[in-house]
Amino acid sequence: MPNVVGLTLADATTAITAAGLVLGTVKMVRSDTVPSGSVISQSPAAGTSVARGSAVNLTVSRHRRGASAVIIAPAAVVAYSTVILDGTTSVDPPATIQSYVWAQQAGPKVTLATPNAAQASFTAPQVTTVTSLTFNLTVTDSLGATSSATATIKVSPASTAQLAVTFVAARLLVPVPANPRTDYTLADGPPLAGSTSEVQVTLTGAVQSPVFTLVDVNGNVLSTPSLTSVGTPSIQPLTFAGSITIPTVPFTFAASGTTADGQAYSVQLPSLFAPMNMSISLSPSVLWLAPAATANGQLTIYNGGAAATFAIHYNDPSHLLSAGTATSVQIASGSSATVPITVTYPTTTAAIGPTVTATASVAGDATRTGTATLTLWQSGGP
Repeated sequence: MPNVVGLTLADATTAITAAGLVLGTVKMVRSDTVPSGSVISQSPAAGTSVARGSAVNLTVSRHRRGASAVIIAPAAVVAYSTVILDGTTSVDPPATIQSYVWAQQAGPKVTLATPNAAQASFTAPQVTTVTSLTFNLTVTDSLGATSSATATIKVSPASTAQLAVTFVAARLLVPVPANPRTDYTLADGPPLAGSTSEVQVTLTGAVQSPVFTLVDVNGNVLSTPSLTSVGTPSIQPLTFAGSITIPTVPFTFAASGTTADGQAYSVQLPSLFAPMNMSISLSPSVLWLAPAATANGQLTIYNGGAAATFAIHYNDPSHLLSAGTATSVQIASGSSATVPITVTYPTTTAAIGPTVTATASVAGDATRTGTATLTLWQSGGP
């Protein structure tokens, strides 16, 4: 059996025929190392004794598709926007992209940040009329194959109003329970002082690398959180996100820096967040019971302020609570207290899903008052 590995399919066929054998099946597969059209392997193997006229099966390298450059970029932006040129979807399986080279081909000259990375960026120039900028991306794969793509972006003039920085909004967020993607939703109620909260803020204007601060009602800086840009920076409004530690006093957000057109700015969200120095919860918050059946739970109160007595008031229109439930509790600073409760599903009630609400508060302290609710459903569902 002759050795035909490494030969072209045509040469291998000639060698096989000359040895008194015949060509069997030919399987075409991609290869990163063997030239297209050459034999990768053979069966039977070279040197094997076979009868005259036996078939020889070959595996042959087939032509690779080659590198494919792809650019994702906005079609149109406003002057002074930060524009991302994204080449991360350029592909070349089974080879890999080894290098990226970005270059501007047309339009007013801009400075490309990271021109040899998968993503490049630039600040759109100020223009007096709609102007086109064209960019080229050349990628090279691990086998030396190259591919290029171009993208054209139209830049529109920016008005004074579009350049001015405005603080649009700030939202405190909490994780969605039992969500594997760690999605967030708007926080319900005032934040707890000293806790950590995710935050999302939005600005408009020619914003570049803003510095964010938390300030009190007098403008004194309480902290300087690190918030990073999320979303598409060329689309207004601009969104920034990160985490903050909730202060112990009413606070708001401020941002400062220099715009893309060189103007210093300092803006502040006009509304205040009023943190709470306590938290309250009823556990469980939902119960399913048969009529006249009872169940135990607990009211938990956390005190983030100085040691104090918390008064507890219950709103219990369906008379779910057992007599003797505590109406006050002393809690040390930074500590929690639990109050056991017992509830009974009424034998007759006009309410669907009757509730009991507990409100705990410290006299004269607006930052230490909170409410929790327990809902009962009749067994079998609401």
